[in-house]
Amino acid sequence: MPLYPKNTAPAIDLALFRAPTAEYRGTPFWSWNCKLDRARLLEQIEHLKAMGMGGFHMHSRVGLATEYLGPEFMGHVKACVAKAKQEDMLAWLYDEDRWPSGAAGGIVTKDPQHRAKQLVWTIADRLDGKDELHHSGPATLIARHGVTMQGGRMAGYRRLADGEGARAGETVWHAYLRTTVRNSWYNNYTYLDTLSKPAVEAFIRSTHEKYRAEVGAD
Repeated sequence: MPLYPKNTAPAIDLALFRAPTAEYRGTPFWSWNCKLDRARLLEQIEHLKAMGMGGFHMHSRVGLATEYLGPEFMGHVKACVAKAKQEDMLAWLYDEDRWPSGAAGGIVTKDPQHRAKQLVWTIADRLDGKDELHHSGPATLIARHGVTMQGGRMAGYRRLADGEGARAGETVWHAYLRTTVRNSWYNNYTYLDTLSKPAVEAFIRSTHEKYRAEVGAD
C-alpha cells in the first residue's frame, strides 16, 4: 500500500493542503531516554497530536532505563502503536538503540563472532602495551608482505612465507585482523560485522522480525 495515495490526484486538493492528513504532517524523532512510563508515553502522544504532528518515530536514545526490546519495552511499543491508530496518527519504528543500526543495542554482538572487525596494516612486528593496536582490541597476525615503495607510493608487494625475510629494498608490512573493543555506546558490546551475512541475519531476527511479530499487523 503506498504511503501517499493522494499524490495520484490530477490536481492539488486545496482542502487537503489547508488541513493535511497525518501522512503529510511532521513526524519527529521521539526520544525514549529514561525509564518508560505507559501513562506518560500516551500523554505525550496526545501532546504531539495537539501540536499538529502526524505521527512519531519511537527512538531509543542515551538514558533509556527500560530493557531495550525486552517485554516491557515491546509492551510500550504496542500501546503507542494502538494510541496512534486511535488518534489517526502514524507510528514509526526505529530499528536500533541509539545508532547506527546493526548491533541491536549489543544484543547481537554478545556473540563474539558477530562483532565488527578491521584489517590493519602496520610495520609493527609485535604488539605491546604502547602499541595502538593493543588498545583497539585483540589482533591476530594473518599475513606478512614485502613492500617496495617508489616516490612515496607502493610500487610492488609480495606475500611472505612464515619466517621469510624482506629482500633488498623491501619493507615488511604486517596484516592484523582486529576485533573492535567493547564500547559503552553499544551497551558495553561492539558494533556489528556488517560484512558477515550471519551477523546481519542475526540483527534482522532480533529486531525487524521481533517488531513484525509484535506489531506487524498494524
